[in-house]
Amino acid sequence: MNRTGSARRSRVGSRAASTLAIAAALLLGFGAPACKKDGDSAAPGSKGAAKDPKGGGVTLRYNTAARTLKKNIKGSFTVTSGRGGGSISADLSGQLDFTDNGEGTLKVSYKVLELRDYKSEMPQPEAGEGGEQAGPPPDPKAVAQSVTGAVIINDRGEPDEDKTKALPENKRDENADPQVQSIHGMVEGMLGVPELPDEALEVGKPVSKSEEKEIPSPMGMKIPSEIDTTIKLISIDESTGKRLATVEVEVEGGGAVEAQGNMISMESSATQTTIFNLDDQIPVSTKVTSTNAYTFGTQGSFELSFNYEASFEPG
Repeated sequence: MNRTGSARRSRVGSRAASTLAIAAALLLGFGAPACKKDGDSAAPGSKGAAKDPKGGGVTLRYNTAARTLKKNIKGSFTVTSGRGGGSISADLSGQLDFTDNGEGTLKVSYKVLELRDYKSEMPQPEAGEGGEQAGPPPDPKAVAQSVTGAVIINDRGEPDEDKTKALPENKRDENADPQVQSIHGMVEGMLGVPELPDEALEVGKPVSKSEEKEIPSPMGMKIPSEIDTTIKLISIDESTGKRLATVEVEVEGGGAVEAQGNMISMESSATQTTIFNLDDQIPVSTKVTSTNAYTFGTQGSFELSFNYEASFEPG
């Protein structure tokens, strides 16, 4: 193998791994409904309580009481481009420990309980190229099995990024091997909880909204984008003795920004379907599909796709 080819493959591997690490959380979050940043998001009445659908709509909120849930997860994440790509897939179970964090927020600590399957088909960076660490590549399964951390959320599951980053259990080595970063990004994203709509919803009456916001990109900059969101309360099933609400969120968006003389554009679409127990105020299951396509002027393009299914049960 000549050095030029080796360096090119190393750069592709490093870029793909770093892209996966950043984009895993991005794609999961993109499928969630847009949220208010100011004021209390809880419905009128009891904090976090779900209203009777006959009373003008139903709200979905997490109970702030301490509890433990087991999350069973299957997901795959793929990046494709003309210069290379890769994929990661996982089948695992994790433990989520909810504790009251005060002021209507929760701390959710997570860890991997069981890793049934893990496949990583990423280009392997070579030692000494592109600033990569020397030594053998990490064992993907061992890295995935060791993932732990915590997140601070409000009663809709919306993370507080600053408070979450400040938690000591989330301290990370920013100079870690790109492969390790990509695995952590994938697994940590899968161990999150679904974000819930801010609005009160009525069965069969979709709520649509359009907004402009800056979307983080795997390239580091934020892209000004127009986002269209439609939220539907599909049904409330009471056949099990509990009120189980099925909510579907569809998101489409796109935008562009100029950087280093190139126009970088993004087109995104995502669908999230969540079944939520209104009485116990916990998720039952969630499914996310998401695709983000990026174009770098005349320099090329790449696409990120994510498919993810999970079920929850008392731990």
